[in-house]
Parts: sequence; structure tokens; C-alpha cells
Amino acid sequence: ITSRNDLFSQLPSEIWCHEICPNATFTFDMTIPQFAYIIATINICSLVSYWWLQEEKAPRERNFIHQFWSQLQHRALWQVILYSMVSHITFGVINAAKVPA
Repeated sequence: ITSRNDLFSQLPSEIWCHEICPNATFTFDMTIPQFAYIIATINICSLVSYWWLQEEKAPRERNFIHQFWSQLQHRALWQVILYSMVSHITFGVINAAKVPA
């Protein structure tokens, strides 16, 4: 990479590109208070949207345990649970003896 860069071959450690190239600098800047005002504005807008999007709580199901137990008794759900458990255990296994290609 250094052989393809003319600036590096001329003066590798004394002058940077922004000192030679006028197009390497930005004409605008942002002070720390301006940056803080932008972040504060985003936070205030997000708080307002939180109260605007807040939903009422739904009534609780009284027989949730009964419905959950009846779903667990179906074979299809056991197949999904077993696949999920086996896949989470085995997909992260790495063969340390295998040489990566």
C-alpha cells in the first residue's frame, strides 16, 4: 500500500496529506455545545414520542397456565422445542482439529 501512495514515499513521517492537499480538510466544524444541543434535541423528541406511543395495559389472562399446558401436550410443539434446544447447543460447536480452509 505504501508503494502506491506518492505522499508516503515523499515524506512518510513529517507531513500529512491534509497539509499538502487542500481538498483533504472540511470547511465546517461543530463545537461540543452544538453537538450536545443536537443530542439533547433528539432525546427530548424521543421522550415526547414515548408518551405519545404509550399503550394501555391489556387485561391478564386468568387461565394462562392451563392454555400453556394444553399447548405443551401437542406433538408439534415438542418438535419445535426439541429442534430449538438441539440447534442452539450444536450450531455453536467448532471442530478444533479441523484445519480451516
